[in-house]
Order: sequence, then C-alpha cells, then structure tokens
Amino acid sequence: MVLTWLDYVVIAGYLLAITAFGSWFARFQKTTRDYFLTGRSVPWWAICFTIVATETSTLSFIGVPAGAYAGNMTFLQLALGYIVGRFLVSVLFIPAYFRGELFTSYELLQRRFGPSVKNAAAIIFVVTRTLADGIRLFATALVISVVTQVPVPWTIVLLGAAMIVYTVRGGVAAVIWTDVVQMFVYVAGALVVFVALLWRIPGGWATVAAVGEAAGKFQVLDFNLDPLKVYTFWAGLFGGIALTLATHGTDQFLVQRLLSARSSRDAAKGLMLSGFIVFAQFLLFLFIGVMLYIYYQQTPLPRPLARNDEILPLFVVTGIPAGISGFIVAAIVDHRLGHRPDRRRAGRPMDRPVGARRRPARALVCRRPRAWGVPHRRTHQPRRIRRHAGRHGRGHGGRDRCMVDRRVRMDMVRARRRRNNGRGCTCAVARAAAAC
Repeated sequence: MVLTWLDYVVIAGYLLAITAFGSWFARFQKTTRDYFLTGRSVPWWAICFTIVATETSTLSFIGVPAGAYAGNMTFLQLALGYIVGRFLVSVLFIPAYFRGELFTSYELLQRRFGPSVKNAAAIIFVVTRTLADGIRLFATALVISVVTQVPVPWTIVLLGAAMIVYTVRGGVAAVIWTDVVQMFVYVAGALVVFVALLWRIPGGWATVAAVGEAAGKFQVLDFNLDPLKVYTFWAGLFGGIALTLATHGTDQFLVQRLLSARSSRDAAKGLMLSGFIVFAQFLLFLFIGVMLYIYYQQTPLPRPLARNDEILPLFVVTGIPAGISGFIVAAIVDHRLGHRPDRRRAGRPMDRPVGARRRPARALVCRRPRAWGVPHRRTHQPRRIRRHAGRHGRGHGGRDRCMVDRRVRMDMVRARRRRNNGRGCTCAVARAAAAC
C-alpha cells in the first residue's frame, strides 16, 4: 500500500502553510536586532517549545520507537541526564549570556579571549552544523522517499527551499514561532499513531501491559557498570549532562533561541521545562515502539524489514487510513523543518537598520539610592514608573533594584527625552544597559 492523493494534498498543504506562516514575520523585521533576537520579546513558554522542537529530529521520531521495538526503554535514562544538564546550563551559562547585548554565544569568547578564539569557535560550529544538518536532511528525504515514492533529490530540494524561504524572510521570529507550531504537529502525529496502535491491538492496554512486561520491554533503569553496554544509568546521566552542556550551553543552534527570551529568568525557565517535556516525549515514542512490537507479534509484517528503523513508516502507510497517514508524514517533514540554518549568525555582532549608521546602545535606566550620586527624584518619574517601582523595589531610598520590565524602562527614557527637549536622557546610570 502507498499513500493516496488525499495524503499528498495534506503534505503539500502543510508545506505551503508553514512556509507562508514563517514568511509572514518579515513585516516585523526592522533592525538586525529584530531579525536575530526578535527584540528580546519571546515568552518563556515559546522558548520551551522551540527548544523541544529544535532538538527533536526525524531520527528521534523514527529511531526511538525502533529502539524500543528491538529492545526496551533504557534509552529513557539519557533524558534524565538532559534534565540535570539543563539545570547546569541555567546556572552557569545563561546569566553570562544576558550580561550585555550578546547576539551570539561566541561573542562571550571574544570578550574573554579575543577575536581569534571567537572566530575559531564560529568556524567549527558552521562546519559541524552543516555536516549534521546534511545528515538530517538526507535521512528525512530517505524516509519520505520510501513512504511517498518521491525521489530523494526532489525531496531535498523541496524541503531545503521551504526552509530557506521563510527563514531568510522571517528571521529568528519565524524560526521560533514555526517551531512552536511544529512541536504540536509532530506530537499530535505521534499521538495519532499511539491511538491507532492501541485500537488495533486486541485487548487494548491490558494486552500491551501484559505482553510488554513478559517480554521485558518496560525496563528503564540499568545500573550495570559494563562500559561496553550502550544504555546504562551512568552512561545516560553523565552522557546526557555532557551532551546538554555542549548543545544547549555553547552551540549557537540552541543558544540563539535562549538569547531571544525577555530575560535570563525566562530563558532558564523555558530551558528547564523543556527537559521534562523531552522526557515525556521520549516516553511516548518508546511506548509506540513497544506497541509496534506487540502489534506485529499478532499481525504478520507486510514485508521483511531491511532495518528496524523502517517499522514506524511501514505502519504509517499500511495501518493508518488515508489522509491521516498524510498527516503523519507531514509530522515527519515537520521535524526536518525544525532544523534551520541559524549558523549564518555565528560571527556578526551588529544591530542597526540596513543602510543606517551605527548608534549607541539605547539607554536602560536603573533605580539606585541617592547616596550613589544619581539624580533620580520621585517627582521626575511618570505615574506608571512610580507604581512599578513600588511593586518591585523598596521605595525611594531602598536597596538597589533594577527595573525588570523593559517596556517600563523605555517609558522612563522617553519621558526624560521629552523633558529635555529631545536632547536624550541625562541619567548617569542610563549607560548601564548591559548591567540591567
């Protein structure tokens, strides 16, 4: 059995819709800061979803169920290391990235060690990310070619063109918000497969639990100290920590998402929550693999498998009704579209409209005690500023507190500019934008 015309319509419609949605963000790109950092306006929950979608590839969607089909659930131990690694990134890396106006993770290296170290790290990132994206794109094209009978080169061209169009036009805002949409698409696709398998297995969940337990499919923890064993608790914990420190702490591919958050607190919150969502997502994928094993114990395979990775695509085209199977293939395509070329930003620290001269960094105002010699007076603040300071500070003479709401800080700057007849804010602390 192959896909029907309805499945192809669903896949084509999804590609067109997601490309148009990403391109729509082009209207909001006024400066390079908007293009590459979205003006630091992305909420924490969107940061969470874009990280989950970014680090979940087609290889995960296809390979994790195949691992449970052939083995058990010990792969889940790796997700435990992911959670611990995210906590370390939130404590060690994110505060450093938000001290100042960083556009890339490698600008921090430039500040500490100079431009040569920064350029070397950026070059390594570009080369390794290009190779990794090439493998992911080719693997996705192979899966789609098997399912849809579309030649691999055509698939690569179509997916690449869709990614390039809306990434170049919409910037990082397009990348992040399409990630949010795509995460729900592929999770919905996985849930459809889960429900379809549960409906087709005689006895439902009771059969899954009994047969899976008898076959040892539900084993999660393995404290074996054998270094040659692939998935053990120790390998998952320390390997997951090391991998997360590298990818989420230093790799521009994921750090770009974190830098788009409204604050370091929002970035850390989104990153931590993403670890638990990835854990739940892997658990869903592993249950699908176990259910595929039980289903094909009772139903003969339509054809022999060349490798275990074919098991999920085979069920999609033979065991799911027309139209719905097209939605599942769209979810597989969706994984590939979630990995876009953020590497073009690796070495370009600038923030200005095209053709404009460089301007000084915009002032952000801190509220500090008069004893520090700062000419802040309560009567000089707009009413909205005084209310905000009352909620988040300790009054006029209280302990040093920075305004945490960027929009409120901007209101203060504009008010001072109006009082000074357009000469700009004269606050001595206004130059401390990076410290806020």
